[in-house]
Amino acid sequence: MTNSPDIAAVPDTDTDTDTDTSADADPIAEIASRFVEREEHINVIFAAILAKLPVFFLGLWGEAKSAMLRAIARSIEEIDADPDNEFFDIQVSENTTFDQVIGPRSIRALQERDSIHHRTKGYAPEASFCYFDEIFKASGPLLDGLLEFTNEGTYRNDDRKCTAKRLAIVASSNEMPTDRRWAPAVDRFVVRLYAGRLESWASMRQVAFGPRDVTAGLTPFWSLQDVREAQAETQACTLPLSLDPALERIWTGLRAAGIDVSTRRFQQAQYLARAVAVLDGRDEVEPKDLLILQHCLWNAPEEIEKVATLVEDAVFPGAAEARTIFRAAYATYKRLEASKESRSNTVVADAEEAIGELRSAAERIGTLANRNPHLQQYADRATALCRKAAGFIAEIMTAGLG
Repeated sequence: MTNSPDIAAVPDTDTDTDTDTSADADPIAEIASRFVEREEHINVIFAAILAKLPVFFLGLWGEAKSAMLRAIARSIEEIDADPDNEFFDIQVSENTTFDQVIGPRSIRALQERDSIHHRTKGYAPEASFCYFDEIFKASGPLLDGLLEFTNEGTYRNDDRKCTAKRLAIVASSNEMPTDRRWAPAVDRFVVRLYAGRLESWASMRQVAFGPRDVTAGLTPFWSLQDVREAQAETQACTLPLSLDPALERIWTGLRAAGIDVSTRRFQQAQYLARAVAVLDGRDEVEPKDLLILQHCLWNAPEEIEKVATLVEDAVFPGAAEARTIFRAAYATYKRLEASKESRSNTVVADAEEAIGELRSAAERIGTLANRNPHLQQYADRATALCRKAAGFIAEIMTAGLG
């Protein structure tokens, strides 16, 4: 699902595709349209909800993580109607206690029954959506309790193991823990997302001049029952044996790259692919659905691009060749940009030569895409660069610089 950095550098608005993001067309796309450069994050979180997998959100402060999660939570009728009880969030610190998560202790129960009873209303056990911000600042005992709650959905109350309501659980942090003792805890967060700073001024402009409350006007489009039914469909969705070669290439590729992924995490990640199929209205996983596995298989930010490339190459033979052609085309385009900025006398000739190279790249990638439609995205981006190069010539002629 993630494009390589080279492709991401060319704005999507340069392509010819018209996407209907109205709520009637796709309510998830309606939410995603409110958050600039975060469409993929939102799609992955919805898939994680269906797959019943906890999400770890790594990212710098001030990048709308909390707002995104609230918007997603509000898509569910019951949470939208009663956010105080159905949505639980807490800023974790080393001083946070487990009582602040599952509820305060009842003094009466302690006095009358000598029992530790937590009043859970308004706290994590009775919330459908739980968000733990800065989770790795938790103390050891708190983290142990949070991991039991996150992975098993259980907690202790009145000396009994109780089941929490939890429908979705997301944790976040501004940084990855460096102590290897945290590795088992991190591994239990199967789905991983990274949110950096916005990449372009066009994106920042949309934020700067947009509404302060990006969730205003959103309406819920499913109920808790709908979600549970979709979760059941996800569990029943078929992962066909025909995908075994692609999964093997991913697994062996990770080992060859020295990227450590536990058996548990690799196995559970398959349910994220099943969720993608269900969201697309299918009951069987297709090769393209496996692309989402890239959001489960990295351990540190520096591995994100490597894992994305590895997964794409494993799922779609020919992707590496298409990327190589596109990168060469993009380098041609960047040289043309530099020529234009320097006001070179040869810029028109440079542009004409670049257009020829870019057209050739788009055609070569198009040939690959005939065998594998997934690769058409690379041809589309090369074509977009070609149009921009042609625009340079028109600009120069208008300005009289040619």
